[in-house]
Amino acid sequence: MQIRFELNDVEGEFHTCESHREGDWLVFTCPHCPDYENRFNLQTGERRSQPIPDPTIFHQGTHIPVGMEQDLFYPN
Repeated sequence: MQIRFELNDVEGEFHTCESHREGDWLVFTCPHCPDYENRFNLQTGERRSQPIPDPTIFHQGTHIPVGMEQDLFYPN
């Protein structure tokens, strides 16, 4: 299972987020913006995010569970 959030057809600066899991939550953080955090609850679908300090920067990312990385290189 992959969780992905992307913005299409948007012009501007993009940062690719890193992710990790905390219980039912996927947590996306930006290596360039220390205050950026976007959370997604896998059970409820709830999304929480911190205020974005610079609205001209767009964030996107993908979550691939630990151990599933090799599936990207060896698909069926």
